[in-house]
Amino acid sequence: MKNRDFKNTLSNSSFSLLIAFLIFANEHLFSQDQILDLSGPYLGQVLPGMVPQMFVPEELQSNSEWWWHGALAFSPDGEEFYLDIYVPINNTGIQLRFMEMINNVWTSPQPPFFVGPTMDASPSFTDNGNKVFFISDRPNGSAYGVWTSTRTQNGWTAPSPVNIPYVSSLSNGWRVSAASDETLYLQMVDNTTNTDFDIYEVKHINGVYSAPQRLNENINSSYMDLAAFIDPEENYIIFSSTRPGGYGVTDLYISSKETDGSWKAAINMGEPVNSGASENSPFVSADGLYLFFNSDRHQQYDRNPYWVDAQVIYNLITDIEDEDSNPVDYYLSQNYPNPFNPTTKITYGVPQSSFIELKVYDSIGNEIVTLVNEQKSAGAYEVEFDAGNLTSGVYLYRMQAGNFNDTKKFLLLK
Repeated sequence: MKNRDFKNTLSNSSFSLLIAFLIFANEHLFSQDQILDLSGPYLGQVLPGMVPQMFVPEELQSNSEWWWHGALAFSPDGEEFYLDIYVPINNTGIQLRFMEMINNVWTSPQPPFFVGPTMDASPSFTDNGNKVFFISDRPNGSAYGVWTSTRTQNGWTAPSPVNIPYVSSLSNGWRVSAASDETLYLQMVDNTTNTDFDIYEVKHINGVYSAPQRLNENINSSYMDLAAFIDPEENYIIFSSTRPGGYGVTDLYISSKETDGSWKAAINMGEPVNSGASENSPFVSADGLYLFFNSDRHQQYDRNPYWVDAQVIYNLITDIEDEDSNPVDYYLSQNYPNPFNPTTKITYGVPQSSFIELKVYDSIGNEIVTLVNEQKSAGAYEVEFDAGNLTSGVYLYRMQAGNFNDTKKFLLLK
């Protein structure tokens, strides 16, 4: 059993407030005396095959007092189980609960020791379960509400905000997924565009986080793309989307990486993973054996976690590798890096042979330079723009191809 002594990690006032919150929450949700009679790995549930089945027993299914909100999570050793739930009582909101397997028997759900009297969600573990990232609305955080805590011999450390460079146009959503190198994948909204949630990457290099960068149109669409799970080694990504052509309101999609590190065009995970209802909030166990996700496919049970043999993932990755890599539609991606000085790269996609114009303009529409003005065959392309002779400011770049026309802003900072 891991050491759970965490009193020394918090101030006396914070600790008293936390204890008061735990008492209140537990009175309304789970009794510490409640006996769930669950034993063995994965709550002792019957292992799934290639057809998804509900994961949790009746005692842990959504009900009138609380319901499943986001992705469940197991610690890498499989001995801790985290419930991402919504509690409507007194507007309590999004909360985390956890269960621990002690002597092969699971405890009753209780608030994990690294959360407080705040709305907390989306735990994602690294370092063999000794470090956790999560989303919280607690005060004095960083720009995007990502916090972290580390397990020590004396218990969990007091959570600290993750220092992610601030981008004024971006606001975050309630999901974070961490790769083994602590690169983070977040769902975020760009308030300057007409798009909804998109998936962003926050690279972690030499202990420092870079500004969030939106993944390109091989992952994101003009519809809602959110709740990503990243494979710890970043070999694949699974996420939810409301894009058309799916099976239900929200479907799960998957993408794997090219040899150059770029993401391939995501594909729908298909039936039986997706259904005519909504599937979202994916999570893959650290042993790589099981895919979990939330679904309301059985309306009488509301939204609950399901699980399926992770072989479905590896079968689909093979399908992606066999698919034509050409884009299915025109797209113009946000430049990278942005802001930039003095060079940046712009990627765009062409689904069929077309005449492409790609030009740069100043903020009032005066043409600066033509980057592309030629016939292009189907494929994905990248062009570099050198602004060495320009002054700092906001500029525009516009792509035209037949009836397709898209314009984006970028910022030169010298």
